[in-house]
Amino acid sequence: MLNFFPELLPFGLISATIIRIVVGSVLFYFGILSISTKKEIVSERLNNFKYPAPKFFTFLISIIGIITGSFLIAGFATQIVAIIAIYLFLNLIFIDSGEKNIFGQTKLFYISMILISITLIFSGAGFWAIDLPL
Repeated sequence: MLNFFPELLPFGLISATIIRIVVGSVLFYFGILSISTKKEIVSERLNNFKYPAPKFFTFLISIIGIITGSFLIAGFATQIVAIIAIYLFLNLIFIDSGEKNIFGQTKLFYISMILISITLIFSGAGFWAIDLPL
């Protein structure tokens, strides 16, 4: 099938850049939220899941989310960080489930972010990234 806009085909790497920046921004935002305003609720939810030290794991997940988001926004080690992002979004599915949503997102949102992160593993960082393809 022919493309309707063949002039845009050379700009295909920009799509990976946009996806990388969006996923990184979402992780950075959730990391900031869970370390500041939602810290007690996330810690309580982790306590319900019988985590050994829920306050420590809340802090750890928040810091990993902030670092992962920053790395994705900058385009540093994108494919490895995308795997970590998948793990974080899987955690967010369980943390945000229950009678009240902590972050106000549905499971469909987190599943979409997981699928987008999987595409980052295969597509790479795109333009304007620190890591370049070998």
